[in-house]
Amino acid sequence: MGGDVRVYRDAIAYHHEGSDLVADPGKDRERDWGDRGRGRDRDNADQDTEWWQRLRTSEHGSASMLLSAARTYSRVEGLPIMFGPTVRQDVGPGRLSLDAFGIFRTTQGWNWNPQTVGFKSRVELRYGRRWAVAFGGKLYDQVDGVETWQMGDLEVGLGAFLFQRDFRDYYGRQGGEGFARLIGGDAELQLGYAHERWKNMTPTNVFALFRGNGWRALPTMDEGDMHLTTAAWKFDTRNDVDDPSNGWWLQADYERGDGMLSRTSAFAVPPAGGVVPAPVKYQRGFVDLRRYTRVGPDAQVNFRLVGGGRLPGSDPLPQQRLLSVSGPGSVPGYAFREFDYSGGGLNTGECTAVPTYGSPAQCERMALAQVEFRGSLNFNFFSDVLDRYDAGPWRPATPVRPGRWGSRTRSGSWVVFADAGRGWLVGAAGDGMHYTGGDVPKFETFRTDIGVGFDFDPIGIYYAKAMSDQSRPGVIILRAHHRF
Repeated sequence: MGGDVRVYRDAIAYHHEGSDLVADPGKDRERDWGDRGRGRDRDNADQDTEWWQRLRTSEHGSASMLLSAARTYSRVEGLPIMFGPTVRQDVGPGRLSLDAFGIFRTTQGWNWNPQTVGFKSRVELRYGRRWAVAFGGKLYDQVDGVETWQMGDLEVGLGAFLFQRDFRDYYGRQGGEGFARLIGGDAELQLGYAHERWKNMTPTNVFALFRGNGWRALPTMDEGDMHLTTAAWKFDTRNDVDDPSNGWWLQADYERGDGMLSRTSAFAVPPAGGVVPAPVKYQRGFVDLRRYTRVGPDAQVNFRLVGGGRLPGSDPLPQQRLLSVSGPGSVPGYAFREFDYSGGGLNTGECTAVPTYGSPAQCERMALAQVEFRGSLNFNFFSDVLDRYDAGPWRPATPVRPGRWGSRTRSGSWVVFADAGRGWLVGAAGDGMHYTGGDVPKFETFRTDIGVGFDFDPIGIYYAKAMSDQSRPGVIILRAHHRF
């Protein structure tokens, strides 16, 4: 074998403090599989599994070609493939970023048509690094998920591919958006305005390794043209993105929608004459707050509070923005979108009185609280005693070095947790489903569970038992990431 050897080392993120260069550990590094499952940065998450073929690099910029799996495996896209160029270039005191990706959906083999082909492009000019301002725009024809806050893309894709379990609803988005971002240390504020066309996607019987009882019926979404005004604030002081033991994480979103929608979600099969579009003006807020606290060398207490939905003065929310509280990502003691005939409504807290086609999310508001205690769990499968026993004059004993994967010791965590949550509708009170104004249901109406589990990062196995309905059997859950 012969030839040149070239090594391309990882770039280091840094900022200036006077005349010194100070490293920014973990802030701009590429995220791995674990962080991709969280969907922490939805606009940049498509680069997590990327395969780069370098075309050109220089001191002030770079150009690359991307070939990657886009988002997650699903019934409406199969395994989507994203491909196209990405450019980074210094422009005076700023930094220009340009991405232009085509998206090919593999549900119909190699057939190229509007159902299987999409695109996603983004341009942004940023001034500054840790403290910065940025302006940009996006054009897209892509598939997006409903309720992405519950489970990450990785777990949803594995559930579909391995076990024929569908933990997300989908709809198509076509349009463009202009945005501005303000970045200040650990916080970021983004303002945006978009014009989109929403449409239903056609589900297919994609491959699953272990076939179950068939796919859940895919609920229909509302269709039409929408103008969206959005604001999002993120705050992140976690000491580690993938496995935090200390710090805060907060994401707060506001969305105002104004447009014409055909409420096709009210029908399992829309009528032959179609549904007449009607004007809609809605406002929706959403907050996800997490705190990670280390209480000992190998122990931590974590909690999470999630809430949001229809704001006062808003029209009823479109199907794409409704909520639910059930399943592995929220209250795992209750099955995902399970309809409870005995209780008269969804286990999310009485948000409907009759079964609905495809079991979509039906609540206009929701509240969820989660808490967990984690402790260290060590396994030493082969102790140093065996090493000394096997040692002979030709092979001296080698001491075991605990805590390293190269040794015979493997580490994990044991977890004890509890969850409480429910959803409700906005309207005249009195039926147990509707609450007026800013009223919140009493805590005794919340669905609750407790559980235990073992987490061998990134795989975890948990047992959850419903407490608000103790007649329910316990549930075993397999997760491909931390609970939150």
